[in-house]
Amino acid sequence: MAAGEGQARRSAGQLVIRSVAVLVVALVLRLAVLGYASRLPLFEHHRLDEVVYDEAGRAIAHGDLALGHEVLHMSPGYSYFVGGVYAMLGDGPWPLRIVQLLLGLGTVALVMGAARRLLGEPWGTLAGAIAALYGPLAFYESVLLDTTLSAFCYALILWLVVPLAMTGRRWVLVGLVLGLAVILRPSALLLAVPLVVMARRPVWIVMLVGAIALVIAPVTLRNWMVAGEPVLVTDSGGLNFFIGNGKGANGTFRIPRDLPDATSASTQFPAFRRLAERHEGHALDSRGVDSFWYRTTWQHIGRAPRSALRLLAWKLELYWNARELANTEDYSFSRKVNPALVVVLGFALVGPLALLGTILLCCGDRRHRLVGALNVVSCLGVVLFFVVGRYRMTAMPGLVIAAVHAAQRISSSRWLIVALGLCAVPVLWPTGLPDAFDDQWFKLGYAYHLRGEVGEAERCYLEAGHNLNAEKNLATLYDTLGHRDEARTVWARLAADAHDAGDTERERLARSHLQ
Repeated sequence: MAAGEGQARRSAGQLVIRSVAVLVVALVLRLAVLGYASRLPLFEHHRLDEVVYDEAGRAIAHGDLALGHEVLHMSPGYSYFVGGVYAMLGDGPWPLRIVQLLLGLGTVALVMGAARRLLGEPWGTLAGAIAALYGPLAFYESVLLDTTLSAFCYALILWLVVPLAMTGRRWVLVGLVLGLAVILRPSALLLAVPLVVMARRPVWIVMLVGAIALVIAPVTLRNWMVAGEPVLVTDSGGLNFFIGNGKGANGTFRIPRDLPDATSASTQFPAFRRLAERHEGHALDSRGVDSFWYRTTWQHIGRAPRSALRLLAWKLELYWNARELANTEDYSFSRKVNPALVVVLGFALVGPLALLGTILLCCGDRRHRLVGALNVVSCLGVVLFFVVGRYRMTAMPGLVIAAVHAAQRISSSRWLIVALGLCAVPVLWPTGLPDAFDDQWFKLGYAYHLRGEVGEAERCYLEAGHNLNAEKNLATLYDTLGHRDEARTVWARLAADAHDAGDTERERLARSHLQ
């Protein structure tokens, strides 16, 4: 008996040491990523969705808990999270990032714990190590987006449900976490489907659904009381459905040709509303605008169902592809300017195993099927709209567990190596989508320009090549510095490039500086 207890204590001690080692590696990587990121002007110079979250967080921290007087356009969960951090720790660039770093460590720990429950040791430690070294997870902890908090919620759901030794209290906890995930990203509501199926007992289903509703209800009530419309969470489902499936859709985020002004969250919603009202011939409320874009998209799909199916297949390819498709922050570009991201794991290595592992999980026992089904539903929640890297990131805790499950099975089955090779095809297949970073270099250069670091601004503008915005700013910079010859050279190049692009206003500006 004493020998058995001693062995158990040694095993427990080794488990703790391995867990601490994984978390230390995760912490060191994240501190390095955050440290390098803090040297860049974009650390404080917010853009696009980050601006909206930052402004909303400041408003909440100063007492505007209702977030304005309209139906919510963007999911409010992350805004309240930012506002809470700002209120308690200050609104500087560091407090929020530190809190997100801690959430990232929590995600690593939860993935490791869930994998141990499902797959045992040493596979659970391997899952934790992959999560610790997975570059995009660390990267998104350094930006103001809901990705880190959403991934943490998904990891917590997995950790709660994997044992399947479920009680009513545990189903309530799952429902509360899923409700939070929904107000972070409404498509997470699809995760309720496999969870309801696995709950089985009517009383547990009621507890699960009731807990989800308990978290979402205040947001719905806020929309009704403030704007007079009982919108569940946001009114943006229709426009996002159109972006991903309407005329001109390419599978990822795009600015529709008819809406050239819809370039940011602040301009997107008014632009979509104006176009909907112009088509309908009268003013629309938020639900009317949402319904218009859903209806318009379904009509487009109905006219060309085969094209819609091909687009859906293409979005599945994009979801499982190694490309980290960007819309707000570009992870691939950040790897060029943040040395800490060069030596990390990416989807090119994890993806084939994750795809194979998800298939194998769906063919396993009840616990395995639940994790596999959650991965499948998470995928559908993205591809039904449009694919970008940060939306896939939410599912990475489950995909990491699936990848480790595939590695576990491959170690005892040779034919699965062939299956892994087949799964690698969609992951590594070239997408053919543009992979230029000219706009990213321009935005980084502009941030340096605002900070007064003209040398770095010049370098970034030159890296941007024939980007019209970068050329204009570079020529203006040379004019400011008194470098007339260099300025005239850039103005001449800008005039030629603007002429080729059909940008008459910019061409006219450039030629005025050449006179």
